[in-house]
Amino acid sequence: METFVELPELKLLWMKTDLSPGAPRKAFGVLESKLSTLQGRRFWGVVYVTNGVPEVYCASVERVPTDDPKALGLEEGSVPAGRYVQRKLVDWPSHLHEIPAIFEELVRNHPPEPGRPSLEFYRSQKELRLYLPVPPGSGTP
Repeated sequence: METFVELPELKLLWMKTDLSPGAPRKAFGVLESKLSTLQGRRFWGVVYVTNGVPEVYCASVERVPTDDPKALGLEEGSVPAGRYVQRKLVDWPSHLHEIPAIFEELVRNHPPEPGRPSLEFYRSQKELRLYLPVPPGSGTP
């Protein structure tokens, strides 16, 4: 089921990679290895699309005040606030292969807003939330 949500600006630390098989998982492994703890951290996949083609993937974690990007060897980035259409994926580790098709369906049903990335929010070990950026006012009567 799809819902529309407004997300605030996200201030992130990330590892950039491409979308070749296994690359995002490897980037998350490197990212996680640099953090002193994973507990309480919020992890995001940030996907930059050019001309309808996903090109850059950023394995990301929300920045907290005690993070030192230089010491961690991570790049700082941000995602602007905005409106998104959201779809939940339960038991995502068993359904990773479905993510591209879900985004393709969202794009068919909701024209994306250019210039903002699509997002994956790893809410828990069981729930992944997929976000497609849409123009302001989308999904409102």
